[in-house]
Amino acid sequence: MKIRNVLCLFVGLIMSVVLFSFPISVGAEESDRIYLSDLPMKSYSWLHGSMTEDGTTTGRAPTVDKTEGAGNKITIAGVQYDKGLCYHPGSACDEIVYDISGLGYSRFTAIVGKDLEATANGGAVEFFVVLDGEIVAQSGNLFFGESYTFDIDITGKSTIALRINDGMDGIAWDTSSWANPILSNGTGALEKVDFLTLPKIVYKKGESFETYGAKLRCTYDNGLEKYVPLSNDMVKNFNSETLGEQIINVEVEPGFAIELKIYIAEEISYLSDMEWESYAVYGGGTPFKDINEIGNKISVAGITFDKGLRVHPISDAEPAEIRYNIKDMGYNIFTAYVGKDAEASSAVDCTGSKIQFELLGDGQVIGQSPVLVYGEGYYMNVDITGISELVLRVNSVDGIFCDASSWGDVRLTKLVVQQATPEATPVATPVATPVATPVATPVATPVVTPETTVVPEKPNNPETDDFSKVIILAICIAISSVAFVRVGTKSKDYVKEN
Repeated sequence: MKIRNVLCLFVGLIMSVVLFSFPISVGAEESDRIYLSDLPMKSYSWLHGSMTEDGTTTGRAPTVDKTEGAGNKITIAGVQYDKGLCYHPGSACDEIVYDISGLGYSRFTAIVGKDLEATANGGAVEFFVVLDGEIVAQSGNLFFGESYTFDIDITGKSTIALRINDGMDGIAWDTSSWANPILSNGTGALEKVDFLTLPKIVYKKGESFETYGAKLRCTYDNGLEKYVPLSNDMVKNFNSETLGEQIINVEVEPGFAIELKIYIAEEISYLSDMEWESYAVYGGGTPFKDINEIGNKISVAGITFDKGLRVHPISDAEPAEIRYNIKDMGYNIFTAYVGKDAEASSAVDCTGSKIQFELLGDGQVIGQSPVLVYGEGYYMNVDITGISELVLRVNSVDGIFCDASSWGDVRLTKLVVQQATPEATPVATPVATPVATPVATPVATPVVTPETTVVPEKPNNPETDDFSKVIILAICIAISSVAFVRVGTKSKDYVKEN
C-alpha cells in the first residue's frame, strides 16, 4: 500500500513539472496583429451620430470597412483598402475611442487621408492619434489625393482615440478614412514587396526604362504598408538591346530585391497610326490623334506622350468608344498609360470627377483601370493574342464634367519567337514575386486593388487554454497532497505499531 501511495505522489509531482514547463500566456502573442476596426468602440462623435462611454447613442456609428456614404471600398490617394474606418467630422474636431487595455500590443499603424468619396472639393483635414488623453502624433493638413502614415508606440496604454478635425477651413467634403488601422507587436522589419502600380513593361528596342509613376507596396511585420515610388536607380540589369523576355531586379533596400519581367520587342504599332472601324465621342466629334483638343501633346499624370488618343465620354450612360479590327494581324500585347488629360485642368472644381477605362476584346472586357481622378495614371498591359476586334472605352463615373481622357502611348506588340529563357538568379535574399508581374505572354491587367495586409486571426478566447492549465495544475496538486497525507499517515501508523 505504501509503494502505491509513493508512486501516486511521484506522478503528481511529474505532471506539475511538465505543466509548468509550458508558459501561460498573458495578452497578445508577439506575432499577433489585429485590426482596430474589428474591436468595439468605446465612444465616438462624428457628423451623423455619437456614443458616450456609458453607451448612450444618437444617430449612427462611424462606418467600418467601407466608405461612409456610397459603401464602396475605402480609397485614399488612389489606393483601395478592405479594412478601415470612414467618417466625416461634424464639428471642428471629432473622434473614435477604443479601449486597448490588457491587449498586450506595442504598436499602432494606419494610413490616413481624405477618402475618394470626398472628391477634390472642399479643403483640408487633419488626423491625430491620442493615447490616454494625450495627443502623441498628428498628420498636418491633408488635401484630397494626399496620405499620411502613422507608426506609433502604444506600449502600456489603455485608450486610443482616432481624431479628425476640419483643417480649420470648414467641414464641407471632409469625408476621411483610417485605412488598415492595426495593433501589433511587430519590429518594423520589411517582410514583402510587390507592385501597387506597374512601370512600363513592353519596350521597343533601344528605349530607356520608364517608371510611369509606378509605386511599390512595402509590407512590414507590424502590419504597416508604405507606398514607395519606383526610381530608376532601384532598377538593375535592364538592357533594351536584347530582344525578348527579360527578368530585371528591383532593389527596394539593401538585401531585399524583387523580380520584374519585361519584354523588348522589335515590332510595335501605335493605334493612333492605324485606321479605326468606328467611334463615338462627346459632341459627335472625332477622337484626337497624338494631341489633345487644345492642340498640345497628350499628357497624363504629368507624363507627356508623342503618341496616343484623346476622347471624352458622351454622357453619364454613354461612354466614349473607338473600335479597331485587328483580325489576323498577329498582335499579342496591348499597352497604354491612361488617365485624364492635362486638358481636363487641375482646378479644384474639376479634379474630383471620376472616370474608368476599359479594353474590350471581341465583346468581352479584358482590361480595366481603377476609378481615376485628375492627376492619376494607370498602365494597362493586356494579352490580346487571338483577338479580332478591340474597343477602347472610357466611362464617366459621376458626370462628364471635365472628363477629357487620353490613352497615352497606346501600342500593339508582336512577341518575338525565342527559345525558353532560363530562370534568372535572384540578386538578393529574400526575393519576393510581385503580384502584378506580367509573364512572357502578359495577362489582362487587373484593377489596382491592393490586398489588405494578411492579419493572423487571434484566438477567440486565449484565456481558455490558460484556465484549463490552471485547473489541471490544481488537480495535480490535490492528488499529490492527498498522496502525501496518506503516506504520512501510514508512516505514523507504522511507527505506532512498532
